[in-house]
Amino acid sequence: MSSPGILARQDGATIVYRRLAVAAPGVVFLGGFRSDMTGTKASFLAEHSRRRGWAYVRFDYFGHGASSGDAALGRIGRWAEDTIAVLDALTEGPPGCRAARSTYAQMFADPQVQHRGLVQYASDAELGGVPHIRTPIRTGKSVRVRAVAPKLGQHNAEIFGHLGVSEAEIEQLHAPGRSVNPGGLGARRVGTAVPLDG
Repeated sequence: MSSPGILARQDGATIVYRRLAVAAPGVVFLGGFRSDMTGTKASFLAEHSRRRGWAYVRFDYFGHGASSGDAALGRIGRWAEDTIAVLDALTEGPPGCRAARSTYAQMFADPQVQHRGLVQYASDAELGGVPHIRTPIRTGKSVRVRAVAPKLGQHNAEIFGHLGVSEAEIEQLHAPGRSVNPGGLGARRVGTAVPLDG
């Protein structure tokens, strides 16, 4: 894999990347929050792509790893823009080949999903019947989706309380436009406040 490269953004920030530029097909690794391109998965995929003769790109988002910026000042929209900039500058080929994308409507209407009877409905007091796609492996007739997933933030107080976060700190979660990231599993204090896209 090549030595790290630098992709300059319009605002002066820099995105550090590594690229294996060979013939298609190609892989672009998108790391998780607070991850960087030197992690186990990213490194494994780099070697796997090299052995198969695939193009490969991995990079650090704004405020992550070797890229410039402070993650506390980052936003999901900013990291999505970083991804688009990397795709535009460092990948080749038709855009439709970059990633598989489906809408929920397309997934529910898929002939294989319909034929196998994989769509199930769970009841929700607000939404009524909510469709879900069940696992294709049948473990018995009694295994069904019984409830919808919790709403975003529905159990935050309970979960953070079990982690030792105080009620006062949990209240910070409710500040407009803020999300609080605890300092780690079992943390006794609240860490960095991360602004949400608004």
